[in-house]
Amino acid sequence: AVVRMLISPMFILDVVEWEDEMLYHRYWNRTFEATVINMGNRDVTVDLTYEINKPGGVIESSDWMLQSGAPTSLFMPVGQNISFQFVVSAEEISPDLGLYALLSVHLTPQDVGIDGEGFLNSTLKMSRFFEPSDIDLKPDETDGPMTVEITYSHIPIGASNAVAYELELCAAERLFDFSSAGLDESLYPWSFTLVVDDSTSVPLSLSPEDCGSSSAGAESRIQLPTREAWDVSNPLTIVVDAPNRPNIITEDGWDLTFRLFHPTENSGYTVFNESTFTFQLDVFADPSVSEVWISSGTMEEGTDATISAKIRNDGTALALFFTASLECSGSTVNTQVDPIVQLGPNNETTVSWGITSETIDWWRQSIDGTCVVELDTDMIAKNVEGNDRYVYKDEVYSWSPGQSSSFVAFIIFGLLSLVLARLNGQNEKFRLFSIYSGILAFGFAFHLFNIIFWGPAVLTIAALWLWRMTWMSTEEFRLIHEDYQRARKGVSTLYADHFQALADSRRQLRIILALPVFGLLGVVLGIPPQIDTSQENLMTIAAYVLILAVGVWILVRRADAMYGALYGRLTDVEVKAIRIERDLSDPARLLHDLANDGIDLDAIFDDLHSGREVGMDEEVREDV
Repeated sequence: AVVRMLISPMFILDVVEWEDEMLYHRYWNRTFEATVINMGNRDVTVDLTYEINKPGGVIESSDWMLQSGAPTSLFMPVGQNISFQFVVSAEEISPDLGLYALLSVHLTPQDVGIDGEGFLNSTLKMSRFFEPSDIDLKPDETDGPMTVEITYSHIPIGASNAVAYELELCAAERLFDFSSAGLDESLYPWSFTLVVDDSTSVPLSLSPEDCGSSSAGAESRIQLPTREAWDVSNPLTIVVDAPNRPNIITEDGWDLTFRLFHPTENSGYTVFNESTFTFQLDVFADPSVSEVWISSGTMEEGTDATISAKIRNDGTALALFFTASLECSGSTVNTQVDPIVQLGPNNETTVSWGITSETIDWWRQSIDGTCVVELDTDMIAKNVEGNDRYVYKDEVYSWSPGQSSSFVAFIIFGLLSLVLARLNGQNEKFRLFSIYSGILAFGFAFHLFNIIFWGPAVLTIAALWLWRMTWMSTEEFRLIHEDYQRARKGVSTLYADHFQALADSRRQLRIILALPVFGLLGVVLGIPPQIDTSQENLMTIAAYVLILAVGVWILVRRADAMYGALYGRLTDVEVKAIRIERDLSDPARLLHDLANDGIDLDAIFDDLHSGREVGMDEEVREDV
């Protein structure tokens, strides 16, 4: 049996952020911010409809109004946060304290084939005393006191008479945990002062007595000026003196819980409006890596160096407890720096690491030596992460006598090699000295340019040049073979034992011409050699030396064989030519040798005689 499963497209709303209750003073506008997710199985476009109804949710309320500009549709991909906002204002001219309404936002898919819908519901209420949002404090450059205004209003229950409220601070809680940070809280003092009127200011204790379910007593309550109904024109004024630089910490502040008492409706101070106001510094710490450099040593392979980094706090708050780390390509980091416990705003500090550059493959001139300094600022809020990482570009260089020194040495040994090569006609040893000078010139040429493949190219050209000079150095074989051929002809010679002379010459050439490669490697690797002792690296050196030695051995052997074959053939030809010349000078002896070889001379001469007679008969007939 075949079972077919059909999955219908669905829209499922998940609410991430939404205010279930919004408090108002008269004529206030409040902004709703919503973040929702489509948890269904299809991307949808939804229509938004807004309703503000009286309690019961049936009759439309005229006490609140949706302001223009509210979105009417949203495209909601599956699994993505979608945010939108709108404004609702309180319109009632004389609201009482018990006035409220129900706000409903209905999200309906435009495609009727998609099942599901969503609702966002909130209660709109009038309130005498509440915190619309957290209070962000922004210290100026002088670190002077900051003024904060807190709105409250007299929203009556019955008659709209002017009254004088009382205010009490019931709780104060520090936002930053100094004990876990290991800091002395006394070094970061705060003070709050309530300005009642032009002549009265009341300092607020940050260690208030517990109010319990009512009030801590008359001495802790502050009498406020008389206020008309619904008047919000003269808010409470609180002067805040925060810590001075550099003792400003991100997220430091206070939660202050106040109670507002109506003079006649408090029922023995058990009825009140309570609200917690968050006073928080709007500052940030931003440690950044502003500069990285090599403070001592160089990034030459196998050597030690020190890398330093300048750490700067570009923020406006104290940066607390962060670490700096270093990672380098082509180098080993030997030390770690201690965590930076404190770094004030606009302050700098320098940290350093010891590194050891790795040895590199012998045929390379450099490898990537990029170093990255990175800050770990997970414990710092509001940090700008974009400047926490600094990339220092550099390379780990192989040992080198220096580019200028290498250039001068290359010119000197190169010219010396050319001069000695021109003098090889006077003495064969000049050619050998020319080879050694040329190989040293190639060794210094290896360090001239830091270009990829330059090193391998120089090593390859040096090998080809050595083989060419090896072939040109086999002139001695020609002399020995030529002398040997004279011995075959019975002429006096220079060498008593030509085969021994050839063997000695081959051995000497192979040894002498195989040694220059070690001079080349000495210039390339340095003394003492800086080399990676890995198996692969050592094997490539051995392979290079072996290839050059085998090439020299093969060329020497081939030159010996070639000269031997050439002069052997020349001697054979010359001997045969002499023999032919000798035979032609004595015809009788030649005929005797031919007869001895079995050739029938009578038959040859009879044929010649009969041929001559036939010719004579033909001539007689023609005459007749």
